[in-house]
Amino acid sequence: TKITDTARHLGVKVEVASNLSKLEEQASIINPALILIDLGSNGVDYPNSIRRLRSSLPDTPIIAYGSHVDKKLREQAGTAGCNEVFVRSEFVKTLPDLLRKYTSPQ
Repeated sequence: TKITDTARHLGVKVEVASNLSKLEEQASIINPALILIDLGSNGVDYPNSIRRLRSSLPDTPIIAYGSHVDKKLREQAGTAGCNEVFVRSEFVKTLPDLLRKYTSPQ
């Protein structure tokens, strides 16, 4: 994927969770430097998951990205505790800078 390819190019280790439940489980174990959340799945309670992640990892930056047409969900993600929320196209453009800003090479 774009994220793993960019991270690999920058020397940043990436762990991928297939869903938010797995993300919450993995995050509590590995204590990540950064959490990236794709807001692209329907029927997912992103705000509550983000609140739980924020509560369990208060110092970990959380960045979400989603469709330009779903402004409400992006706003909810920000209110729930994301440090930054992007429309997908902007996220893709800024991904290398975000990884450099929030992580260090492994």
